[in-house]
This record gives sequence, C-alpha cells and structure tokens, in this order.
Amino acid sequence: MPPPPPPPGPYWWGWDDDPFWDAAAVGIVAGTTAAVVASAAQPSTTVVIADPTVGSTVYVLPSNCPQVIRSSITYYSCNNIWYKPQYLGSGVTYLVVAPPG
Repeated sequence: MPPPPPPPGPYWWGWDDDPFWDAAAVGIVAGTTAAVVASAAQPSTTVVIADPTVGSTVYVLPSNCPQVIRSSITYYSCNNIWYKPQYLGSGVTYLVVAPPG
C-alpha cells in the first residue's frame, strides 16, 4: 500500500495556482499580440512617391496638400495629383485618382 500524500503545508496554494494569474497572462498575451499585429499593418517608414499613378494607394500625403470638395466628395490636390481618402482597417489611406470633372 502506498504512503498517504503529505499534508498541505502553509504554502500549498501558490501564486501560480490562482486562476486569476492564468486570466491575467492570457490578457497580456492577447494585448501584446494585438499591438504587434496593429503595428505590422502599417508601414514602418514613410515613402513619398514622386509621381504616383492613378489607382495606386499612398499612406501619407505630401506636405501642404489642401482639401478640395467637389460634388460632395472630399479630395486632396497636391501638385496636380489628386487623392481621395479611403479607410483601410482603422486608418486612412489615399487613393490616387484622376482629377474630378
């Protein structure tokens, strides 16, 4: 017959046995993962294309790019290149479009 298990000592319930810590660890991992995925979704460097083609998407407008509203549609006109804002995920990107008529 095997010996009986030892009686619980004064430290038989440790911090690692508490279900709160499991939930906290899951929350930390989920939050960190979400932050990494969100930061990976945006480019880490800003590249301004000198002469983007119609249909291409840019993430940042050139500096001093005024907003223009034509037929209730918002555009940005920068050096005769027209951009139309569009949402991508939780951010805004800009679609290069032909000049509005």
